[in-house]
Amino acid sequence: VEEGPELLADAEPLERPHDQVLPGYERGLDKLYIAVAGEDHQLVLARDLDDLQQPLSGAGTSTSSPSLSSALIAIWISFGLRFISNVSAFWLLDSRGVIVALMFMNSFLSGHLVPLNFWPEWARNLVVWLPFAGMIQIPVEVLLGKAQGVELAGMLLFQLGWAVALLLASRLLLQQAVRKVVVQGG
Repeated sequence: VEEGPELLADAEPLERPHDQVLPGYERGLDKLYIAVAGEDHQLVLARDLDDLQQPLSGAGTSTSSPSLSSALIAIWISFGLRFISNVSAFWLLDSRGVIVALMFMNSFLSGHLVPLNFWPEWARNLVVWLPFAGMIQIPVEVLLGKAQGVELAGMLLFQLGWAVALLLASRLLLQQAVRKVVVQGG
């Protein structure tokens, strides 16, 4: 058996998972409980099991696979943005600025504080193409039944496109970051 630095350079720890991004996407799902309740099969979303007692009320809240799909994809988009902002810590001395900027942009550009439908048309036409719209605005519109048919499919594909793009960007950035890491000590 040959030994030397050439062989060790290609070694990869066995305890580390091969894909380090996808497990984070899966962990994001354990923070949200989803249930179907009642005779009309209403969708219930909650962060705590105790909150699963009352279904959402109002028109358009019956459960459907598009609502559930949109909610799950929104979680993946959120994780992707947070993952990328946290990976910035590999290159910055203090990543808190990036994280706070992301939180600020998320609050305003997702429809969280003010629905994007209330924005001026010129601003809305720009903001709806960002991934933030796929985190709040689109899932709410799908849940309320405001989109049907081709428009609904377009919304879900838009969300899915951003989720995949963020997953790929996360992997690429993490690969670059791991190459940069130098660990010293024992």
